[in-house]
Amino acid sequence: MKCYCLFCRAGAEEKFVKSLSFLLKREYASFDDLSVIFPVRIVQEKRQGKWRPKVQPVLPGYVFLYLDDDDPFPSFQARQCEGYFRVLKYPDGHIELKGTDLQYAEWIRSNKGTLQPSRISLDLGNRITVISGPMKDMQGKVVKLDRHKKRVIVAFEFAGEVRHVNLSVEIVSKGGSGP
Repeated sequence: MKCYCLFCRAGAEEKFVKSLSFLLKREYASFDDLSVIFPVRIVQEKRQGKWRPKVQPVLPGYVFLYLDDDDPFPSFQARQCEGYFRVLKYPDGHIELKGTDLQYAEWIRSNKGTLQPSRISLDLGNRITVISGPMKDMQGKVVKLDRHKKRVIVAFEFAGEVRHVNLSVEIVSKGGSGP
């Protein structure tokens, strides 16, 4: 499996994904082996005293394209889609994701592009244990916990830069705070 990261106009990612998927479905016979994913996260927001889920982009303007190893990058089809800017390249000119970037893209794919809230447990000293959810597999580092908003900020490396992502969590238990 090969993976690419495409840069498109922020706010038009869903339309871009639908358009590119449609063009690729016509072009590739083995469409089942490819996918185009715009990663989103479900965050809990408190409105009028009630917690409600809200969908937000994880990386605004970025879309992942997963292809079978034998399939070439579909540059012609991508350029035909409204909002497409370019495929991201490494300084050496390679466009296939590799290393930690590929691991992150595979993590996104394993979660089907939607990062649901993770369930966590807080122990003494605010040590976080992830019980279930997408953060259970994550290689990033928890930077901050916001109990009031039920969110954590996680740092991870993507495209050679450390990025911070704000993810929803459900706190299921709290340990004591000491003697």
